Amino acid sequence: MRNTRASVLFIICSMWLVFYEPALCDILAILAMIAFIINYVVVYKKYIAQISFAEFMLVCFVIVSIHNVIQTEDIAYSVRYTGITAFVVMLFLFISRLSDSYDTINQQMNFFFVPALISASLIIFSYFAIIAEIDLGVVHDIVIKNDRPRGFFKDANVAGPFLIPPAIYSFATILNRKRKSNLMLLLIFLILVTGVFATLSRAAMISLLFSILLVMILSLNFKKLMRIALILIFCISSFSIFLYVTPQSSFVDRLYDLKFGVNDRMQRIERGIPLIMENPLFGTGMRLDIQRAPHDTFLLLMTQTGIIGTLCFWAPVIYLSSTLLIRSRNPLYEKNRIIMLTLGISLLSHIVFGIVISFLHWRHFWYMAGLAMATVRISEASASKKPS
Repeated sequence: MRNTRASVLFIICSMWLVFYEPALCDILAILAMIAFIINYVVVYKKYIAQISFAEFMLVCFVIVSIHNVIQTEDIAYSVRYTGITAFVVMLFLFISRLSDSYDTINQQMNFFFVPALISASLIIFSYFAIIAEIDLGVVHDIVIKNDRPRGFFKDANVAGPFLIPPAIYSFATILNRKRKSNLMLLLIFLILVTGVFATLSRAAMISLLFSILLVMILSLNFKKLMRIALILIFCISSFSIFLYVTPQSSFVDRLYDLKFGVNDRMQRIERGIPLIMENPLFGTGMRLDIQRAPHDTFLLLMTQTGIIGTLCFWAPVIYLSSTLLIRSRNPLYEKNRIIMLTLGISLLSHIVFGIVISFLHWRHFWYMAGLAMATVRISEASASKKPS
């Protein structure tokens, strides 16, 4: 079991390199899952005695998703898509079961700084390369697409959100702990925030600001909240002005990009709604490929899996995020409130993402959901041991 936990840290550290699939972190995750099953069931002869509400609902979500294969003409594509869905849910189950202590969860969150800082540094470097019109050679078309830095991700709209959970973690730690390392954490936080803005992802910017505000509201009294809010407004405004005056990549122009930003999404919605009406309960599977399907998570799930599948997906996400944020305010969990804030707000920020972007196969989302499930389970176990 100890070796399996160590291998998970290698998975985390390789999560910045996902342009080619199967990514290294996927291969390592599959090997770690196999080792975990062998250790857990064969060696120690343990079995999963109780399955939680969130785990049960997500298993049901995979079962509902399997009908994607049945209702499509492109069998090969649908099998691959559904297989990836099953894999990320297995990743969720694996992480939720492996992470059996707060120390293990905190260790994994600390290791997330490694891929996040690598990605943020590459994104910022690529952004300045765009401004200076520097050709990055063989990696140029990999790390930059449509004048937007994306690191080694396939899309800037994935690269930006990947940086948000560790940014939340560093910011929550700064506000809730008085440590000598806070200066280093502040530097990390600023690098990650700069990386998010440099992707020019509107959804990522909105979700980041939403997350920062929520961390402050749940961590500070009113006086400190106003003081830090003014500082952040000044810093973000200054950086926004800098982005606006750079000619090649003004994010302000993107806010009003009707050609792709709005029209494309409206067309996708128009194609999706008739399919939802055709089978509202279970959806119509992969009748639309991912390039033509609704762009947001809500309508995409309604199209593919109907009301049943949509509820099976969103109910666990809402349950885990709300449970962690409520418990973070309870003095009983004061010692571990930072991890609860981080994971609860991370999942909540993805609900915001879901309004405009599909994140169904984002590895880091499922990883955070697995840690959230583990935290809920550990908090319940620790509370039951407390004397009444």
